[in-house]
Amino acid sequence: MAYYPVMLNIKNKKCLVVGDGKVALRKILSLVEGEALVTAISPSFDEGIIELAAKEKVELIRREYQLYFYIYKWQRSTFSRMIKE
Repeated sequence: MAYYPVMLNIKNKKCLVVGDGKVALRKILSLVEGEALVTAISPSFDEGIIELAAKEKVELIRREYQLYFYIYKWQRSTFSRMIKE
């Protein structure tokens, strides 16, 4: 299987990162650079991610990820907009 890079305009788009380590930090930094609205979910976070949250660059949710969270937080708002249109 071949993979191709994808370029997306993520400015002001909600993005969810699940995890707390170096990979999560790297992904969060690239999303923040793209001006995304970033939320990270994990029971704990490393210092770099906590520092970004202190600067209000990322919202932190300290809990285990569960599928219903994604459905409730992201899909619900999308579904509500579709009904209004």
